[in-house]
Amino acid sequence: MTFLAAPDGTRLHYEIEGDGPPLILHLGAGCDSELWRAAGYLEPLAKNYRCVLFDHRGHGLSDKPRGAEANHINRYVADVVALLDHLSLERAAFWGYSAGISAGLKLAEENPTRVSALIGSGGEGRATPDQLREIVARRVPELREHGWEKMLARFDDQEPEPVPEWMKQRSGQPTSSSSSIGFWHCPTGTGTTGRRFLVSCRRPSS
Repeated sequence: MTFLAAPDGTRLHYEIEGDGPPLILHLGAGCDSELWRAAGYLEPLAKNYRCVLFDHRGHGLSDKPRGAEANHINRYVADVVALLDHLSLERAAFWGYSAGISAGLKLAEENPTRVSALIGSGGEGRATPDQLREIVARRVPELREHGWEKMLARFDDQEPEPVPEWMKQRSGQPTSSSSSIGFWHCPTGTGTTGRRFLVSCRRPSS
């Protein structure tokens, strides 16, 4: 197991598999980095890329600090920059899943020379600030009382196809609900972070 220290001292876990151009794999809330393996992505990716499976703060084997300040998206971005520095990587491709998309967009906006490619999957909501506040007010008490149990129970109701067991097994269990609550309480922790940058950023022409 390999770790690095974030700028605020939080211990962050990562693993490396494969060889080739570096690719940071960053998940969203409620999952750990082993989800990439369970989902079947890691094996083919590792044939061509140096895959860095990253447990961002509050997830997997990384430390799980509490509170909004410790889980602000700016911390997420600083952690990825620290990871790049720790691995002596001038730049790397970044794949963010779900809430990891916001971290990737902000990373690329603020550190464009450190990102060689940006991939996002899983989608994000298009809620207004008022809608976000209502979601947070409803979901945070539920998360405090039940952890990830109720969210996982809704998976099959919300999806047109049954959610695979590997997804349910890797979600919630290795993740601190208190860290995710801190993230949700951040003013810029959710929502449209980075979307304006995505619209205006330079795209490859071929």
